[in-house]
Amino acid sequence: MDTDTAPRPTIVTAPALTPASPDWWIQLQKNAWNDYTSLPWPTRKNQDWRFASLQKLPSTPRIHRPEPGEAAVSLSHDLARIPFPTTATMHFAHAALASGTTLPDDLAAQGVIFLPLHEAVRQHPDLVQAYFMKHRLDLGSSKFEALHAACADAGYFLSVPKNVEVKLPFVFTCALGSGSPALFPHGIIVTGENSRVTVFEHISSVEGSGAFVSAHRDVFAGSGASVHLTSTQTLSDDATTFQAISSFVDKDASCRSLQVNLGASFVRSENRSRLAGSGARSEMLALAIADGSQEVDQRTLQDHIAPNGWSDLLYKNALNHRARTIFQGLIKVEKGASGTDAYQTNHNLILCPEAEADSLPGLEILNDDVKCSHGATTGQVDPEQLYYLLSRGIPPQAAHHLLVVGFFDDVLARLEEPAVSEFLIEQIEAKFSRSEKLSITPTSVTSEDDTDPTEVHGLQGTV
Repeated sequence: MDTDTAPRPTIVTAPALTPASPDWWIQLQKNAWNDYTSLPWPTRKNQDWRFASLQKLPSTPRIHRPEPGEAAVSLSHDLARIPFPTTATMHFAHAALASGTTLPDDLAAQGVIFLPLHEAVRQHPDLVQAYFMKHRLDLGSSKFEALHAACADAGYFLSVPKNVEVKLPFVFTCALGSGSPALFPHGIIVTGENSRVTVFEHISSVEGSGAFVSAHRDVFAGSGASVHLTSTQTLSDDATTFQAISSFVDKDASCRSLQVNLGASFVRSENRSRLAGSGARSEMLALAIADGSQEVDQRTLQDHIAPNGWSDLLYKNALNHRARTIFQGLIKVEKGASGTDAYQTNHNLILCPEAEADSLPGLEILNDDVKCSHGATTGQVDPEQLYYLLSRGIPPQAAHHLLVVGFFDDVLARLEEPAVSEFLIEQIEAKFSRSEKLSITPTSVTSEDDTDPTEVHGLQGTV
């Protein structure tokens, strides 16, 4: 199928602007809507959409915000049962705040702000205007970034002042019920000099929701600050989602992001880190389990602007049945970024012969005083490891289960919050258990355009 002649999605209604919002916010969303309608639909002729199955996007998506309903509220209550200590929480059912815990008095007294986005827009307009989508991703989804800006609804604003260290994570969750809802959650994290904060996000939907979710996070790590962000999604199998992180890392600051994609039929994940200050550090982590006919499309940019920066990207994908993953990453070193130390790694574990992984790591180096490397591997379960487990009486399904969970160990080991790691392992195990029970009829693989279906992309190796 020629994806450039496939039916084009048409948004049939403009976003429903909240009359209670301030004039500047309403105007911002109107301008973004105009940008969305004027920008062209992506094609696979664009390198940033190479290999993507554009026909997986909904053929007739619409801005639809049904009332949360009983299913969404019930799921929201389930998500609120976070099995680890937290600082404060927000739990949304669709775009409505369903529950949460308040900010401790001592942190509020120190100037910490943790508010729903719709409240921050009114109470702290200068701050929101200064940071809301200040740095665009430029990784191919400009049209969908504009759509997100026009429709941003559920979300949070978090500001941690200078020299304030918050030890326990802030938590934000979104739950979606049935009725093909559209949701545009937006997170803004701003940290002052030498501050420290951890944020955990989880977006989920009931089976058969048919949801369209566009989630965006703006992260600003001030000089010497530390930000840890973990974002997970377990959307239903018929959902479509765009997941984006834009981070700005100042002098001697560090930012670590982890994206966990376990749900949705089509996932477009974009992550750009700007290392803007000398000595900035950035870790960009991701893991995904894709099964059935899921597609996970990952695009990244490690943008070294200042000298002596360090970045490390590690993306891992496990693919079952006829699932597909795409990874396109770039390390870019600007002329003034001497002393850069950057790494980029993508590993893909193929659990079924019909699964497909495309990997395109890249470098753009404009300074010769750097140390940069990239690599990718695509391979099957190590037969020696499998034999070892089977020889000790472990059933084949359980053995595969252990190997898949172990495949993600080096990503999860980087988290400094053991309770969060344990929660993620439970989510991974639950996803893999469902994947093993999913029955998929084998079929021949056909090309969707003029790309040779036998072409091998990326570096072949053993995982």
